[in-house]
Amino acid sequence: MARPRKSIEELKASGNYRPSRHGNRPGAQSHGPGDTRPATAHPVSGDVLPPPVDLDAASADWWRRLAGVLAGRLQASDEPMLAIAVKWLAEADRCQAALAKAEVGSIEHGRILRSAASAFATANKVLTSFGLTPADRAKLPRSPHEVDNSIEARRAEVRKKFPNCEFAAGSSVPVFNRSHERKFGGPPPGWKPAFPKKDIEDQQ
Repeated sequence: MARPRKSIEELKASGNYRPSRHGNRPGAQSHGPGDTRPATAHPVSGDVLPPPVDLDAASADWWRRLAGVLAGRLQASDEPMLAIAVKWLAEADRCQAALAKAEVGSIEHGRILRSAASAFATANKVLTSFGLTPADRAKLPRSPHEVDNSIEARRAEVRKKFPNCEFAAGSSVPVFNRSHERKFGGPPPGWKPAFPKKDIEDQQ
């Protein structure tokens, strides 16, 4: 005779609960009437993916922090990889707390130090795939909105000194040519072109 299946509560108590495996059992989190998806298959709400239900408090806190940074870019399919990262970050935090209590130079201190280094290294490796390390974040393409805002911010700074200057399309570099002279009766106040005026006129 087959053994009866354990309830969700029993699985959680024993530490064997896995949402992807046991999410369809009675008592598992439901996403709506007739929805049989595993409990970790969270819908994206407000562009921020909520933490999986099986994360501990420390890991869930890291999840919320990182998911906020990745808002609009993080997909539900990224959940398993991000969960690995936040678990290692939480482990690194626990190691840091334990280090503060351990005697420096002791065997225990050395053991915790190695564990902390391993946790940080593993988390950093996973975070690289999300572009969340300083070096990798710089490589992420900026959205058109971010680019437009950056150009406008630089143009505003230039206009503080040269109120009448104009700019090439999609650029924050000011330009000056004969059309500006006709329009303004001369270059903007305080304007010093990069090339002598004659050279600029010759290029028209």
